[in-house]
Amino acid sequence: MSVPPRTTVHYRTRPVYKATLVSFRHWLLFSGFSGFMVPGDKELNQLFSGCSPESIRSWLAGQGVSLKSADQAVAELGGVLIGKCDTFENYRRQRLESTMHLSHLCVDLALTVGILARSVGNLFLSSRPPDYTWDALLEVYLIFDDPRMSGQKTPKKITAAMLRPLVKKNSRKGRE
Repeated sequence: MSVPPRTTVHYRTRPVYKATLVSFRHWLLFSGFSGFMVPGDKELNQLFSGCSPESIRSWLAGQGVSLKSADQAVAELGGVLIGKCDTFENYRRQRLESTMHLSHLCVDLALTVGILARSVGNLFLSSRPPDYTWDALLEVYLIFDDPRMSGQKTPKKITAAMLRPLVKKNSRKGRE
């Protein structure tokens, strides 16, 4: 067994293509469903009239996005995407520590929902069965650096938006 190295090496990589953020909460801010900040759990619960998968699906249908259209959007994207992911509970800390400035937001709601529903950790797997629950769609965000990922340059307030403090993970007061 060898001795661990004494020197720590820190490195950062920048996106090769463009850093595209896939986030349902940021999409809501971009589309005007939220005022000036990324919506928290309480605002989302009011917007969707509940936190059940049925209430979210009903809201999506009202926006013209069916689960079938989300399936078709990710089928066109296909394959696997590897990116960076985290939960919104850690969003403030990650945003402050990150030197990677997000330049694009996925503004296609069907694609956003389809990607988030088929992601595990930092992987999007197009062949994975979808999970259209609150946790899958609204608790995580992903950042991809891939030319297949469609995105639109957004105002700085969208990509730099901060979240109000969220309810602790084990407490679901804001959703009930």
